[in-house]
Amino acid sequence: MYLLAGFDATMFEGFKSQGCEIGAWIQVVEKKHKLARPEGVETYSWKDFTLCNLPGVFAHDMDPELARRVREQAYPYFVRMQDRMYWYNFERVDTWMDTVNLLDSMIHFFYSLIKRNKITHVISSNLPHEGPHIILYYVAKEMGLENILLTQSLVPNAFWIMTDFKDFGAFDTGVATDGITIPITEEPKLPFYMSGIKGNPLLDRVKFLSKHISKTVINFIPYLMGFRKRSFKKSLFKLDQNRRVGQIMNTFDYDNVKEGEKYIYFPLHLQPEMTTDTLGHEYCDQLLAIEELIRKLPDDIFVYVKENPKQSGQMREDSFYKRMRTFPRVKYLKRDVNSFHLIEGAMGIATITGTAGWEALQMKKPVITFGSAWYRAIPGAFEWNSDFSFEKIEKFSFDRRSFNDGVRWLGQYLRHGVVDDAYIPLVENFDASENAKAVAIAVNEFAYEKQIGSSAMQVHNTA
Repeated sequence: MYLLAGFDATMFEGFKSQGCEIGAWIQVVEKKHKLARPEGVETYSWKDFTLCNLPGVFAHDMDPELARRVREQAYPYFVRMQDRMYWYNFERVDTWMDTVNLLDSMIHFFYSLIKRNKITHVISSNLPHEGPHIILYYVAKEMGLENILLTQSLVPNAFWIMTDFKDFGAFDTGVATDGITIPITEEPKLPFYMSGIKGNPLLDRVKFLSKHISKTVINFIPYLMGFRKRSFKKSLFKLDQNRRVGQIMNTFDYDNVKEGEKYIYFPLHLQPEMTTDTLGHEYCDQLLAIEELIRKLPDDIFVYVKENPKQSGQMREDSFYKRMRTFPRVKYLKRDVNSFHLIEGAMGIATITGTAGWEALQMKKPVITFGSAWYRAIPGAFEWNSDFSFEKIEKFSFDRRSFNDGVRWLGQYLRHGVVDDAYIPLVENFDASENAKAVAIAVNEFAYEKQIGSSAMQVHNTA
């Protein structure tokens, strides 16, 4: 019995068409559409799910030790994911107890939901990066259920599939198939999601201000009357973030690239995002990664840090810059410095999970990964740990054959389909119904292979 988390109505029908038994559905509902309520399927909206706006439940039969284990594992992720959702909805909490109350309530809710509907598999359209999702993940895991996690890849019409989000990039919990070819180019281009960020800064600012100032004015009176609170707060927030970014860019004492200087290039991630909040683990604190890196580098090697072009003032408070400026041999560059030029001149790249690491590998440069990057297990990528030695970077020699073999190995864990609508533009003649069927078939095959593998392991252990 499946619990579908993060799928729309078309995807739901795709699963039903493949004979899947669905007991519960956390449904993505498009604007102006009503929540579909199929008979026999307990259904909630994705929006209510992300806001923890779900019915209060007390699970009488739940083992307190199960709840304790979920709290211990999920709390660090839940806190930062909820912080992101609070900002997104512009309703901040006043005390840490509110976060704790929500966490515990979600443990009870998901335990009861799973028990009530006799769920055996939780199928997620993406890796957990909303607070309640990480609770659902750990509750299911502690109850002995299979979490089947899907997440879109940069390869058009292809997604990854695994059962443990910490396994992303290693795919020990994946199932290898014939796979999909991952394109390799020695001259990578900016990914599609970075398009549109260049332009006339003055013109962009005028357009931004005219849009959000007018929204703020329009929503002010309704806000005072108790309406449109979120819209008003959102406009104010956007204006403040734009002001802060503009102030930093105009007043910050940036460093410059120095010819002949040896350096490791560290491009900052956009935050908050899944790439750090979930896949970065403890290194969601990017400055912690830079701090530890500095301690391992020889005294004549610098770290060039460049801001993400899409970063707002959120999570770049004054404390960020004050802390970073205490680090020796760290140079903070303007965000418009060409990233590919920095990769080309670097001894290596350091990143949490960023696409810049994949770009660097294609450009024959070694990469240090601090988080669960999708490419972290292929030749040329080195996972950070307390025993990391910089000699790995100094002695690195690119081997085209080994790299290509590694990329082919990685492609085995891709499946055809789109599980994130943002990636639909990469697919020509996209058919939502056919795509839904393809995704459902891939999930069913994966679940079957995992079950066969588990049964074989039990027989082996018994023997």
